[in-house]
Amino acid sequence: MYVRKKKNRSVSTNVVVVDKSSGRIRYLKTIGISSDEKVISELYKQGRKWIEIQQGNRDMIAIYEQQHEEKQVTDYLLSKIWLTAFLFALSRFAIRRSHNASDS
Repeated sequence: MYVRKKKNRSVSTNVVVVDKSSGRIRYLKTIGISSDEKVISELYKQGRKWIEIQQGNRDMIAIYEQQHEEKQVTDYLLSKIWLTAFLFALSRFAIRRSHNASDS
């Protein structure tokens, strides 16, 4: 299975995923069509990702980036929870202290 760029009679290029077995090429998925080289390059990358997903391969860099992002979000949320709990406790302490001072 591989990604193939196939030029059309017109200026555009098809980006397709194909499988070659027994000397025959079988088209599995059309990723896209474009005449812009940047778009064709992006379509080619999408085709490679599609193949990885179909074959069950996992992109270790993408997994690391996802875990890193999740850790950052978790740390941020926990810091906000800790700060809120601290301020709540501090306000209760201040209220108790003001009540004790007014009682004396």
